[in-house]
Amino acid sequence: MGEVGSGFAGFDEGRVGPSWHWLHPRPGEVVDWLVVSSEPLWFTGHFQAGRMMVCNTNLCSMCALGVGKQRRWVLVGIDRKSKEVQAWEFGDSVAEKVRAWAEKYGSCIGLNLEIRRAGDSVHSKLLVECMEVRKVSESLVSRVPTVMEVFTLTFGLTSNTP
Repeated sequence: MGEVGSGFAGFDEGRVGPSWHWLHPRPGEVVDWLVVSSEPLWFTGHFQAGRMMVCNTNLCSMCALGVGKQRRWVLVGIDRKSKEVQAWEFGDSVAEKVRAWAEKYGSCIGLNLEIRRAGDSVHSKLLVECMEVRKVSESLVSRVPTVMEVFTLTFGLTSNTP
């Protein structure tokens, strides 16, 4: 038999490994997501080859081609169902909501979000609601990568970029 426990205390002490992946909500999926970042990281970039790429404004080939850029935001959290550590990238409209919740509750840490797609496409608008704010232990926060670590690993950038 696998692990068994009662109550929510086991969530913070649960199995959280050093690995992580990017959160990509699928149509029809509802993600129960707990934020463990105190604040987001933001960057400007271009959508290229199916993913966002950081814009290097001084030497950017996409800017030279006239490809528009957009601001993106990144948080780190945990899927409460799978217990997977995930990085989540989102646009300004979601960032406005997250900012309002962080201001209301004093931090992004502990925001328990429900994330889903508005339509049947993987590119459809994200719908996000804050269901509650949960206490997150320091031991849990210390066991997951920071937003800057995720960003650096993904884009190979140093901590002074962006």
